[in-house]
Amino acid sequence: EPSKDSICNALFVLYNASSSQSQRSAVDQYLQSVKESEHGLKITIDLFQNTMESPVLFYCLIVMEHNIDKRYHELGQDSLMTMNKLLLSFIEKVCSQQSLFASIQLNVREKIAQILVKLMKRQYLQSWHSFFKDLGDTLQHGDGCLDMYFRVLQDLNWSIHEAPCDCADELSVNTAIKDRMRENDLQSIVEIWYVFLANYQQYKVEVTRKCLETIDKFIAWIDIGYISAPRFVHILYALLNVSALQEQSVDCLYELVIKRMDDTQKKFDLVQALNIVAVISNIDIDSGNDAFAEALSGLMDAVGLQMIGCCKDEVVGAQSLLFECYNVALRYFSHPSFKVNQECCEFLYSFWSLIKRQNDRNRSQHRNHSTSSASANEAQISEREKLIFNHTVELISRHLCYPNEYDLNDPDEAEAEFDKYRKSKLDKLIDSMTRAYPDYMLDLIGAHFVQTCQCITSADCNEDRKRDENTTSSSSSSSSTYTWQSIESDLHFIYKICEDYNTRHIDELIRNNAKFGQLFECSLSANICAHYTHPKVLLTYFDIIHRYNVFFELHPEHLPQVLQLFVMCIQQQSTTHLHTYGHVIGDTLRARACYFLQKLMAKLYAAQCGQSEAGAAAMHGYADLVVGRLSRALCATESQSIEYAHAIASITSGRVQQNRSQLNMHTQSPVGGGGGGVAQARFDTDDVKNICAVLGQLVLLSSTDKLHAHSSTICGIFVTELKNYIASVEQWRHCNSCDVVCDVMCGYIGCVQNFFKPFDKLQDNHDACKLIKSILSEFTGVVIKSYACMPTNDHLRKDSITFLHKIVSLLRDDILHHLHAALPLYVQFLQRNNCVLTLQIITNIVICLRHAVVPILDSLFVTLFENVSNILSASFNSDTVQNIGLEHDKINKLDIQKHFYTFILKTFQCGCFQIFLSTKNAAHFDKVIACVLKGCVIRHDLDVSVYKSCFSILKEMLLAIKNTHPGMKDLFCNKVTKITFDFAFDAKYKAHNPDFERTLKTHIFDIHHW
Repeated sequence: EPSKDSICNALFVLYNASSSQSQRSAVDQYLQSVKESEHGLKITIDLFQNTMESPVLFYCLIVMEHNIDKRYHELGQDSLMTMNKLLLSFIEKVCSQQSLFASIQLNVREKIAQILVKLMKRQYLQSWHSFFKDLGDTLQHGDGCLDMYFRVLQDLNWSIHEAPCDCADELSVNTAIKDRMRENDLQSIVEIWYVFLANYQQYKVEVTRKCLETIDKFIAWIDIGYISAPRFVHILYALLNVSALQEQSVDCLYELVIKRMDDTQKKFDLVQALNIVAVISNIDIDSGNDAFAEALSGLMDAVGLQMIGCCKDEVVGAQSLLFECYNVALRYFSHPSFKVNQECCEFLYSFWSLIKRQNDRNRSQHRNHSTSSASANEAQISEREKLIFNHTVELISRHLCYPNEYDLNDPDEAEAEFDKYRKSKLDKLIDSMTRAYPDYMLDLIGAHFVQTCQCITSADCNEDRKRDENTTSSSSSSSSTYTWQSIESDLHFIYKICEDYNTRHIDELIRNNAKFGQLFECSLSANICAHYTHPKVLLTYFDIIHRYNVFFELHPEHLPQVLQLFVMCIQQQSTTHLHTYGHVIGDTLRARACYFLQKLMAKLYAAQCGQSEAGAAAMHGYADLVVGRLSRALCATESQSIEYAHAIASITSGRVQQNRSQLNMHTQSPVGGGGGGVAQARFDTDDVKNICAVLGQLVLLSSTDKLHAHSSTICGIFVTELKNYIASVEQWRHCNSCDVVCDVMCGYIGCVQNFFKPFDKLQDNHDACKLIKSILSEFTGVVIKSYACMPTNDHLRKDSITFLHKIVSLLRDDILHHLHAALPLYVQFLQRNNCVLTLQIITNIVICLRHAVVPILDSLFVTLFENVSNILSASFNSDTVQNIGLEHDKINKLDIQKHFYTFILKTFQCGCFQIFLSTKNAAHFDKVIACVLKGCVIRHDLDVSVYKSCFSILKEMLLAIKNTHPGMKDLFCNKVTKITFDFAFDAKYKAHNPDFERTLKTHIFDIHHW
């Protein structure tokens, strides 16, 4: 039988660090049995009264809670009364003694409060009407009783107001409790709060803080008159001067301000009565307490948003108070900490959204009463609005500035938070201000930016003049006139104004509004990126170039400067930046440079058709220039060739088995080089692929007579490296680093594939296709030889066969001799995890080459059919999911069946049926027919798409060879007819399913029609 001693002993073992796991499991099982037993509650109540050990107290409370939750209706009134008195007595007798209260752990205090709340919720409406009086009577001298009092109120508020509640009965009980409290008990509770706060100096700060936190929670659902009364408000304002209680006081005022009311006039009257705007404006926020300033900033934001609601309802006097709120909010928005100023941003951008709304409404009303075209003009900004508009823009420009140590490539948590602040707060504010007064914003930022560009240009002229005069005295340079942060801030404004202007057609805006073009032209004339080469400045400027790309259609003379900037970032030739800012351009900027250059080239290529001959010739010249520069960036230098040799040696000795990144760095020597003796960082594979994609577009933009030369240069880089690997295959194939080498070769293949990706546009240009066919053909042969080095490597197989698929449409018949070598190799190493992709690509090759591919299919069909049959007959684990490449589909039996049937179908439809009648494959024709007929039977492991494919195969087969094969008549009469009727009359045939109906009416009827 459980006893007090046995429970204490069990708890000692449970909490003893030296106890074994088996001992703890045994005592845990015992304590659970005590909790579940009928006598557990009585024993633990007795134990609770005779101990002060926190673990024992907590266990006793757990048992009480279990009985309340699970056996409440079985508990007698005596048991409930005992628990009520026990817990209240514990608060009154134990918690009132400071020494005893300090020994009680927080989890015990919280559990006592929770159990009291559960008892209260079940008895307050029926039998325990005096709960709050009884709880208030425990408030003796001492902070412990007050702590428990406020703790109970907070838990009660959570239970009846804040906690999610999906049960209608519980929601009804909670509402009834709050109604009864409002009627009978809230006044006395509020009075206790007031008396306590009026004498807060007599109590510990922690208890006072808990009182304020309690009030904060209750304001949302009690009568606002209790707390908005002058006596309470004066105390809250006074506590704003107590550093330890400032944030909790602000929280109470915040809840007062946002308290939901059914009338905005009442809200306006409340804010005026509180005089809260004047109070906030007079508080010193420069004392260094950022947490307090942050809370006040949020409070000011709440006040401002409430005034916006009043203005929307046209409350008299609200507009004037709104501007007063904005001026106070600007004081907090000017705080140097973004954690402070971001708290009031919602009010600031909501303010300008309201201004736009009012302007739109006034403009609409003015149009209705006037036919003058002048009435449709943009609303003019008032002097009062202009003053705060200018001040706000100035502050935004300051807050946009990044910290000096900002790392674009690897931002820490604080830097990432600042990035989020810029995007979610400042950008949104710029958006709302620009939409309110777009032309004024453009003029304001434009004037400032033009002045900045003029200062940079003037400083450059001074330096050049002094250099010409051989003056040795130092002069102020442009880089010392402005910081890179301020330049980036200005550029960000230029970008955002264009993005947020009141138009959906940005290209048309830039074409028709000369101011935008003038701003961009100023930045080009000042050559900003040559003076401020910090990665963030360059990245923001790329955003502008992307946004203003239509500018180059009108002013192609500026293209060389921009293209040179892109190439500089891709080549990492910014030595000035290295010395000035302490680190080189990183992966982020390089990747974005490739991306934006590709977008720019695509735009220019699309616009090339409408250019004059002179403009088209200039475009060819720019493209040739950039292709030459980027090609040199991909060439291997002599030192990197030595590194390549070292890498091969390391592979042979197996020293790099665990360091794939090191191998990648060494073996990618061709993509890390550069001419001119400029120190450059190596590219990783993704960067090179991006560069190759850009080069592909650039080559298409270059002159046709240079198409072959450029393509040969770029592809030759990768051909050389792949040939080196092929030549050294015996050295690395038998070591443990084969997968690493295959990954590197895959990277090379992917680079060339990206380069030729834009060449799909040349399919109709036979002369251009002829120029590159020899290059493509050579590289295709190298790709096949690369795969032959390690045909069991899934990654190399996928990339090589995908490359073949992509260039079939460009090479056409010229690829056939490569396919003779490649396809049998892919079929030979057909596996379950690569079967679907292989069948897809072979099918697409058949569709593309049609009759020309018959000899190849004839030679490999038997092997393909047998390998697929073996895979289908093998056991499949339906839970196994593998990556097959393009679509990452789940590999299973049904997928392979679908694609194999599709292959057979397309073979007939493309006129390649001769492969089934050849001397080599004729013996397997019956097996093919049996396989197709099997797919026409309704089974649980097939779906309708398989039935459609199989019946379509039968139709195409009969149509193609009914007059040339002697067995077709027998096949149709004895097998096809039977299988079609079996399908239509099968018990599993779903007559009301549209897919089954279409299969019957379209595919099966077509067979009998033919």
